[in-house]
Amino acid sequence: MLPVAFLGLAYFVFLGIWFGLLGGPRPQSRPWHRVPLAVVGVGALGSVFFLGLMATRQAPWCLLCVLVHALNGVLATLVFLLRGRFVVTLPSAATGALHGRPAFTLTGRQVARTIAFSLLVIAALWLYRREHLGFRRQYAELLPYRALVRSLQTDPGFLLREFWAQPQETIPMDRAETVADGRPQLVVFTDYQCDTCACHARRVQKQIEDAFGGQLALAVRHHPLCAACNPQVSTDMHPQACAAAYAAEAARLQGGAAAFGRMHELLFAHRKQLSDDVYRALAVRIGLDGERLLRDMQGETVQAVVRADVELARTLGVTRTPTIFLDGRRVPDICHTPAFWPAIAQAMRDERVAALGSNTSATGP
Repeated sequence: MLPVAFLGLAYFVFLGIWFGLLGGPRPQSRPWHRVPLAVVGVGALGSVFFLGLMATRQAPWCLLCVLVHALNGVLATLVFLLRGRFVVTLPSAATGALHGRPAFTLTGRQVARTIAFSLLVIAALWLYRREHLGFRRQYAELLPYRALVRSLQTDPGFLLREFWAQPQETIPMDRAETVADGRPQLVVFTDYQCDTCACHARRVQKQIEDAFGGQLALAVRHHPLCAACNPQVSTDMHPQACAAAYAAEAARLQGGAAAFGRMHELLFAHRKQLSDDVYRALAVRIGLDGERLLRDMQGETVQAVVRADVELARTLGVTRTPTIFLDGRRVPDICHTPAFWPAIAQAMRDERVAALGSNTSATGP
């Protein structure tokens, strides 16, 4: 069943297209000039009918509806009053005297095209309305679960159970600056053209480090969404991501962990303008040799590091960035909340204290 509101929309769309393309009703174009007159007449009768329903309280009172019906009444009045006046004054070819004659006469083909175009527009509006209402219906069905999800995201017990349920993987920490020496290990697979990764590096990572009180071994691993160095990617979502990863590792090769950390921050800050010129300028900015950095980016030493990270990501099932592992366990999406990190940091501290106590008991007198 068609809703009344959509019928009204279709009515105004049809009249707007007719008058926009063909002008008003012309007596010389009979019988085609009767089409808009008939449509306006039916629309006027419809307005009278619905106003009557509201006046007799058989339908709810609606101020907007009254305004629309009033507008329709004005439209119908104008169309009927002006229906015989759509002519232009043109000079006579013989005498030069002015006389009134029609500008043009409508043809059946013009009318058919206009009606067909109107029906296409109305059908498109109907499809859009149906899809929009379907989306709203699905959204309404999901609304009751939103409160549940929010409550779970703030429930430390639930978040910890979700995290501990993840399988524990072996992730090598083979770079000197990331050796864990007994601290919890946080491994982040990242892409320097990824906006979410930039947010993580700037804001979330600070949350995590604060929760662990600095007692955390952080390792950045590369997973560029770029086919130039990542066989898992079929299209270059981020065409400069591989080159940016090479730039970060070239900075590490030339200047050590401190240079890598500084380049890591600057690559995210300039992720919208990455190019060889930018890599050279960033290298100079942090006190490195820009030309050497560009050469190292093309070298096997640097590219082998990125290839190894991409292969590690493949074996761990990483498909997007950022993906985070804490002590070998993937951090599920639902755990990426401020409530999780203090809870897991405390749980790991308690676990270490319990382990130390157990070792002391085992080696005691």
